[in-house]
Amino acid sequence: MVVGAVPEAADLVVVGAGPGGYTAALHALRYGRRVMLVDRAGRDGVGGACLRTGCIPSKALIETAQLFAQATAGAERGVVCPAPRVDLAAFQSFKQRLVARLAGGVARLLEAGGVDVVAGEASLIDETTLIINQPGGGARFVEFRDLVIATGSSPATLPGLPVDGEHVLDSSAVLDLDAVPASLCIVGAGYIGIELGMAFAKLGTRVTVVEMAERILPDLPPELGIPVAGRMSELGMKVLLEAHVSALRAGKMEIVGRDGALRFEPDLVMVAAGRRPALDALNLASIGVEPGPGGRLEVRPDRRLRPHIAALGDLTPGPALAHKASAEALVAVEALCDENTAFAPAAVPMVV
Repeated sequence: MVVGAVPEAADLVVVGAGPGGYTAALHALRYGRRVMLVDRAGRDGVGGACLRTGCIPSKALIETAQLFAQATAGAERGVVCPAPRVDLAAFQSFKQRLVARLAGGVARLLEAGGVDVVAGEASLIDETTLIINQPGGGARFVEFRDLVIATGSSPATLPGLPVDGEHVLDSSAVLDLDAVPASLCIVGAGYIGIELGMAFAKLGTRVTVVEMAERILPDLPPELGIPVAGRMSELGMKVLLEAHVSALRAGKMEIVGRDGALRFEPDLVMVAAGRRPALDALNLASIGVEPGPGGRLEVRPDRRLRPHIAALGDLTPGPALAHKASAEALVAVEALCDENTAFAPAAVPMVV
């Protein structure tokens, strides 16, 4: 700690304002706790990646693509209308209104409960103290009674395929496109790549999917991928399995796989290599914690890392899903409020 810095006292601090974080903050209010919610973007971060750049925007695009596909196929059922067209710029306006409405609802709940929402990046100093580095410079030192870490995750990258924000995009940036690309290469056939690839295929994009594994949806049971693969074929999507990007220069790609090499020049490339826990800024080494397999944190059944520090959501083992984070948030807060509790779901629902 900086010499002479006097830490301010806080009862319960939550780091991260996504589904796990804001659920933890609101649940803590029911226990009479005074809550400080820290997020890198402050109030503009309420809702987290799920609401702002992931789940909600992606499902909005998927619904829009399905609506367009139904409209174009309507004549087969006797529904005749002028040829529909896709205006992704108009979709972006709709998406922004949707996100603002949902995030505003969460923000109002936090405000009504008296949650102190603070903008900044939190970093641990020890098991009772953290520093909040504020966006405009300066820092706040906070001595907490209890801490919940819910910083979520960010799109993973691949070596040799850097995301440049122009030609090579991650899954979040693809959702901000204001025009439908003529062609798109998706690297990764997990559920994120498959869902967005099928959406763009319905919008008229020529989609190529590249996957290192021997099948699509490699993290799910094989039989579940069979009908999905059939539908991808119907949509004209090209799938290259046991393949990888061997070169990318000036927009030109070379893909090497079990069927040989393929060279082509897609308008855009999307890296869909999953997500990685957002742990870099937390300085967990200061409390003797090292990430486990996949960069996840091994927590106790009650989600605690230390007696007064809990972690949840995408930071912990299991699927990176909003409803899992929200369920863990209830358990974490109850444990920090001296309840005898554990996160022991019979199942965690997943949908592709």
